[in-house]
Amino acid sequence: LDTFAKAEKIGSRVKELHKATLQQKREIKGDLFDVRLAGWLLKSDLTKPTVEKLAKIFTGEKIDNLATDNTAADKAVIDKAALRKPPVTEEALRSLPAIYRKEIELLRENQLEKLFLELEMPLLRVLAKMEWSGIKLNAVKINQLKILVAGQMQAKEKNIQGLLNEKI
Repeated sequence: LDTFAKAEKIGSRVKELHKATLQQKREIKGDLFDVRLAGWLLKSDLTKPTVEKLAKIFTGEKIDNLATDNTAADKAVIDKAALRKPPVTEEALRSLPAIYRKEIELLRENQLEKLFLELEMPLLRVLAKMEWSGIKLNAVKINQLKILVAGQMQAKEKNIQGLLNEKI
């Protein structure tokens, strides 16, 4: 069975899409493939991997007439409007299947297929839920730790100062 044949949806910034659907009290059904995540896994030195960059790296395509470089979209909170109007050009969206095919090939060649499908992609959904839900902090405990660490730092600084004075 071809495990990649299960990917019903190919996209970019899937974690942000998960968060947007959580905001709407909905959930994405079916298997997903995030070309940005796969691109980063294959080329971890890639910073801010836009669809346009991925197309150039993995397919050799140069996408002209960019509507955006995706950096503003990466910083923006995804809302209903953003889901209706993708932060990439139509040309970039049309390149997704070619990027997907090349990344699949490279994931297999580099024996990263299982890691990607069984860890990285499911983790996107979990991280999205964590980021959306937030975390609870024990403010009292944090303040106690702050005081403790400040005292330890002060003692170490005093010790260092004493050592420096001895050598002078």
